[in-house]
Amino acid sequence: MVSDPRKGKLKFSINDELIVVQWFVRDQAEPEDEFFLVPGELEFKKIKQCVDGRMYYLNFSTSDKKEFYWLQEENPDDDAKIEDAIRAIGLYNPNV
Repeated sequence: MVSDPRKGKLKFSINDELIVVQWFVRDQAEPEDEFFLVPGELEFKKIKQCVDGRMYYLNFSTSDKKEFYWLQEENPDDDAKIEDAIRAIGLYNPNV
């Protein structure tokens, strides 16, 4: 696996009762990758075995697809806040 050296950003949102995950190259208006997930399908997990950075994977529970991302924020102290925010989005339930 080879990481993309470009700086990017992930955006999580809710649209039409779907969770939308988009990856943008920083300073670009259009996403390069875009995924639509049904509620309950979002799994964003830290790869603890990664020794040269803070790597996460976006797992699609209804397929074998996995996307890997490296956190680029300089301060790793904020990782828990980022994980909690993404986890909250993953718990989205339009029927509640």
